Amino acid sequence: QESESVGSKRNIKGTIKIDNDNYITICDCPGPSAGTEEPTCDPSQYHVHQDHFGAGLGIADVKTLIGKPIELEHVNITMAHFGCMDGRSTRPTLGTPGGDAGEFILALVVYEDMLMGHQLDQNSVNFYLSEYLKSITRPSFYMCTDDAAIDHLQRDLGLEGLDIRSPPERMLTRISEAVTSYDNVGCMHLRMLLKYPAMYSIRPDIPKMFLKAFYSILWDKQNTLRDKLLLEILPRAHNESAFIELRSTGLCKQQRIAPLVPTSRSGMSSFVNHIDAVS
Repeated sequence: QESESVGSKRNIKGTIKIDNDNYITICDCPGPSAGTEEPTCDPSQYHVHQDHFGAGLGIADVKTLIGKPIELEHVNITMAHFGCMDGRSTRPTLGTPGGDAGEFILALVVYEDMLMGHQLDQNSVNFYLSEYLKSITRPSFYMCTDDAAIDHLQRDLGLEGLDIRSPPERMLTRISEAVTSYDNVGCMHLRMLLKYPAMYSIRPDIPKMFLKAFYSILWDKQNTLRDKLLLEILPRAHNESAFIELRSTGLCKQQRIAPLVPTSRSGMSSFVNHIDAVS
C-alpha cells in the first residue's frame, strides 16, 4: 500500500482481495474545507431565575417581555453602544446603569483614585472624553435624559421650546452649568450620582465635569466627534415592575456576544442590566 499527497487532497492507493481476485483501490480523501467556520454564539434557549417574589413581573411575564431567543438580535459588545437600563427605552438595548456615560464616569472615578490625591479638572475630562471618542470603532457613545428633566431645565432658565441637542449659542454658558443640576438630569443613574455622591463614594464634581464635556462636544457644530454622541430623550413616566439581570455562558461569553433586549412590551416594563456584557 502506498500513499501520496496531491495539492490539498490525500490520495491513498492500495489493493484489496475479493474471492481470490486482486483489485486496485484508490481513496480520495480531501482535507478540511478552507471555508469551514468556527462555532459561533447562536443560543436556542435561555433560563429565567427569580430571586425575589412580590407584586412585580413573574417568570412568565419576563419571558413574554424578552421574547423568544430566535427573535433577539445578538451583537458584538465591542461594536455596540450600552444604553440606559431604563424601562422607558423605545428600542431593544444592551443595558447598564447610565449607559456608556455611566461606564465612562466610573472609569474617571477609578482613574482619579489611582492618582494618589491628585484630582481631575475640567480640561482633563474634556481631553479624555475626546480621546476616547476618537479611539472607539463602534458608531456611537450613548447618554440618556428625559422629558421631565428638560422641562425642569427650561423652567430653571426661563425658556420654552429648548432643543437640548442644539440650544441657542448665546445661552450655552448658562445651560452648561444648569445641566449639571440633578433636577435637570433625566438619566436616573446619573441623577443619583449627583444627588447622593456619598452613597456611591464618588466626588460629585466628576459627573458634573463629564456632563459639561459631553454637551460641549454635542453643541460644537465644528467638532466631528459630535456625530458619535447619541443622546436619547426618554418619555416622562416610569412604569418598571422588574429588574432583569442578563448573564451569558459558553461561546456567547467567550466571543463577547450579547442579545439586545426590549425593556418594554405588551404594557410591561423592566430595568435591564447586561451584567456580564459590561464587565
